[in-house]
Amino acid sequence: MPKGFIGQMWNYKGSMSDLRALPLGTYTRETCPKSPLVKLSPISENGTKITISIYTSYWCEGPYSREQPVTLCGFALFAYVGSMQMAARSVKTADEIDLVLPGLVEEAAAACMHKGSRELSVSECRKRGIVHHGNCWHTYECPTCSKIHAYDSSG
Repeated sequence: MPKGFIGQMWNYKGSMSDLRALPLGTYTRETCPKSPLVKLSPISENGTKITISIYTSYWCEGPYSREQPVTLCGFALFAYVGSMQMAARSVKTADEIDLVLPGLVEEAAAACMHKGSRELSVSECRKRGIVHHGNCWHTYECPTCSKIHAYDSSG
């Protein structure tokens, strides 16, 4: 297990060489590498600053406990502009990350920023068949691209 992965928090910046050295396989919930393992901050050709977080993809077996078997089976990449997720990719090996990064950055840079989005009420969501999860759930509609986006503000 590469040093520096266990117990790291959100601000861990990691390195791609450490990520490539991470063996996929079975850990326990206690020893499983914490995510995100690496954060990158490329700037796209149009000048958009993007943050890419790379997480482990895993599946669990048996009852939840500190000793629960956790199998790492790949990596998930998420691209953010500001705090908004703009694009995502999933890969099976660390070597595939280099192949998907350019497209991920390009997609995130071209994405709509949803300026002027209007919050939809619970009743308006229900009328339109949109799932609304309650008081701390905020659902918006973008006037530019018509995308419905939502988030949980409860923390």
